[in-house]
Amino acid sequence: MSIFPETTALMERLAEIPQIYRLVYAMRCIGKGAESAVMFCGIMNLPPPPTKFTKFNNILLQAARETCEESMAEVVHEAVEENEGGRDIAVAVDGSWQK
Repeated sequence: MSIFPETTALMERLAEIPQIYRLVYAMRCIGKGAESAVMFCGIMNLPPPPTKFTKFNNILLQAARETCEESMAEVVHEAVEENEGGRDIAVAVDGSWQK
C-alpha cells in the first residue's frame, strides 16, 4: 500500500494502458522529459520512445486530473459522513495541523 493513495490509483489506471505511458510517467516523476527518456532507452537497449512526448504528457495529465477529482470527491463524502451529514467542515491548508 502506498503512502499516497492518489499515486496508487493513478498507477492502477496506468497498468491498463501501454508501457509507453509508464515510461512517460516515470520520467515525469523524476522531473525528466523526452531527452532523458531517449537516453534511458539507449542505455537499457530498448526501442526509442515516441517523438511526440507531449501527447503522452497530456494524456497522463488528464488521467491524473480525473484521479485527483475522484479522490477529493471521495474524501469529501467521507468527511460529510463523519460530520453526521453536516457540510460546515473546517479545513487547514497551511500545514498548521502538523505542528
